[in-house]
This record gives sequence, structure tokens and C-alpha cells, in this order.
Amino acid sequence: MVKAEKFIEEAIADIQKKAGDEYVVMALSGGVDSSVCAELAKRAIGDRLIPHLRGYRPDAKRRERTDQSTLQ
Repeated sequence: MVKAEKFIEEAIADIQKKAGDEYVVMALSGGVDSSVCAELAKRAIGDRLIPHLRGYRPDAKRRERTDQSTLQ
């Protein structure tokens, strides 16, 4: 078995074990890393994955305003 295939199988099994029968909320940045994690989680738990895509914030001031409004 190719190393990547083994990693994918092990990651899916690990996610299934940790999630159990629960729903999972996952924050995504939209980048490659979080997108790969989301795909693995979707394969592992299907419709019990609730993805949340964070909006693109190009500057720190906008990020601060966005974060404050999220907290309210």
C-alpha cells in the first residue's frame, strides 16, 4: 500500500473514533491544509461534519472588527 493511502485510512479511522456518533463543527481557513482536513473529516463522518468557512480578511484592522462582531 502506498504511504499516502495508509495515512488516509488511518486518519479517517482516527477521526471516526474521536467523533463517535457526535456532530463535528470544523473551522476552515480556505487554505490547502484545512481543506484537506475537511475532506478527510467528510469521508470519515459524512453529514455529521458541519464546516464553517472563515471569511478572507486581508488586514489586521478588518480582522479585529470581524472578530469583535463574531463575539457579540
